[in-house]
Amino acid sequence: MADRGHREAAALIGYTDPDRVAPEAAEAAARRLCAPTKNGPKGWGTGIGAVNDSLLAAVLSVDERIACIEMLMSNAASPWEGSSNRDSYLVAASNLVDELDEEHRSQFCSAALDVAAHPPLSQVDAFNASMRNPLGGMRINDLS
Repeated sequence: MADRGHREAAALIGYTDPDRVAPEAAEAAARRLCAPTKNGPKGWGTGIGAVNDSLLAAVLSVDERIACIEMLMSNAASPWEGSSNRDSYLVAASNLVDELDEEHRSQFCSAALDVAAHPPLSQVDAFNASMRNPLGGMRINDLS
């Protein structure tokens, strides 16, 4: 299934048997992890796939993983990411820290704790919270 592009199957292989991760799959995952978020004022979404990609990219060199972690942390701090995406970015970053030097591990841990303890304002979460009020949403029942 992983050979046919099933990303969850590929992630499972990355988790259980990293030696079987194809270099091309790891590089493709790193490209996705190093991309800035596409969420912004014109639209946002959830379900970013970063955790699965991190399990593939975990086999890459330390320098390649550091670049991925830096972008994951940047994306997690974006005001256009909801809490579910932020959670995925932080979990993905944690999957990439093996064998990093203590300076980078400490830097990334501090940044992750800061995002978790003092999350930046999220426009997505604010919008979703506005729909919690029973009078904040509208239902149309067209019985004609």
